[in-house]
Amino acid sequence: MNALDKAKQRSFQYWFEDGLNEMGIGCLLILLGFYFYLGAVLPQNGILRTILDISLLLVIPGGAWLVSRGVKYFKEKITYPRTGYVALAQKRRAPLWLAGGISGLAGAFFAAIVIQGNLLQWIPALTGIIFCLVFVFIAARVNLLRFFILASISLAIGIAISMGDFGLSEGTCAVYFSLGLVVLVSGACNLVKYLRQTPAVKDPSHE
Repeated sequence: MNALDKAKQRSFQYWFEDGLNEMGIGCLLILLGFYFYLGAVLPQNGILRTILDISLLLVIPGGAWLVSRGVKYFKEKITYPRTGYVALAQKRRAPLWLAGGISGLAGAFFAAIVIQGNLLQWIPALTGIIFCLVFVFIAARVNLLRFFILASISLAIGIAISMGDFGLSEGTCAVYFSLGLVVLVSGACNLVKYLRQTPAVKDPSHE
């Protein structure tokens, strides 16, 4: 890895160092879980269900915008006063075989689902596979082990819920709620660790 690649990687690591991004992603997943919960409990042919279905076009971009603004706000209040925009030191490189192994496992489960058929039952598992690959991609970019762990948990949650006695809406709701909670807790734990290890820089003008 050349110096430019290392600099890019450190910038990616810095962006995820405080756990705020994970907390934002977790909140968005929980919001989507609540959306799918309403889809499971509202009558199929009612006016509220129709409004709910249409609102999906606004829920995802609107929720993503709110999360982005929230993460930016808290970074300005918490992260920048401590580490500013300076990239952090290079961490120990996460093993590439781990990324390949998790991705291969996700691909194997996807192939098994396609062969088995009854795709509606396995929608939660497919959702878990998608998030698994997303976290593997992030982990490969930032070399942070916790994203490999989140990738493995995403895969396990999706498969476990698909194998349970859930309907399509209930299963989708359970995946988003469960995964959102896991990601939120992961981010919160990392934020606590970051705050303990990185005190705020004192402003000399106030001394």
